[in-house]
Amino acid sequence: MCQALRPIALLFLSLLTPTLARPKLPPLPSNTTFPTHYAVVVWPSFALGDAFGPIDVLNALTYWYPQLGMHLSVLSATLDPVSTRLLAGSVVPDEANATVLPPGDFGQAVLPTDTLAAVLARNGSAWVEPYPPDGVSPPNRALAPIDVLLVPGGAALQRDRSAEAAFVRALYPRLRGVFSVCTGAAVLARAGVLGGRRATSSKQDWRHTVATPTPAGEAAVRWVREARWVRDGNVWTAAGPTAGIDAMYAWVESVFGRDVAEYLADAMEHVRWRDGDYNPFADVWDE
Repeated sequence: MCQALRPIALLFLSLLTPTLARPKLPPLPSNTTFPTHYAVVVWPSFALGDAFGPIDVLNALTYWYPQLGMHLSVLSATLDPVSTRLLAGSVVPDEANATVLPPGDFGQAVLPTDTLAAVLARNGSAWVEPYPPDGVSPPNRALAPIDVLLVPGGAALQRDRSAEAAFVRALYPRLRGVFSVCTGAAVLARAGVLGGRRATSSKQDWRHTVATPTPAGEAAVRWVREARWVRDGNVWTAAGPTAGIDAMYAWVESVFGRDVAEYLADAMEHVRWRDGDYNPFADVWDE
């Protein structure tokens, strides 16, 4: 390009490119009481992305709005570390060439903060530990009721998850909301939470998830195969791990408003998928 024409070309390109204003942190709505205590249920070989994809959206929420006073409890059958590594004898459904035997040692472990039995013994409350100022010893932990429960997938179909299902069934009436990702919907179905409700789950494991038995006397689950996520009342079910992230943004929008959800997505440089009714992977994993 002729050097004399270069400034004119740059000016022309600048006119074509819109200038976006830097996003400003929107205020929280003032007409509602927000949930503050979130909990996730984990078990050996749970799917990390199912759990911590949505939780990372909540991490951004508490980062930008620390005045919410949010807490996260990690719940399991015991207080032992819980690893995501594959269990011996695990088999990927319908993938004969992907038999995992013996398993590798690749995985990440999390430390539970409370047990399922202890939470139920306290009528749905779990320990919270307020974040102390710098240089101040942590205060004694206090109890608070769980508002929102997250149930991930991973080993939800190949292993007995009856203990987790019983926990969800007992805790659900006390919750403001419950949220499953991937085959975590099978735990909700076994718990009776999805009876008569619309719900969705992982497309790759669809046939196995929708075959999950529900408690006797419960209405059938109204499975929606083509959905990326489904909201039915205070029950949210998402398809695969990335669908869980988009569904959590939708949940944030439903509680804190669209401006807050948009700001968090911009801050995390995430392009939201907004259509919960359509999931292109339903075609990829067509039965």
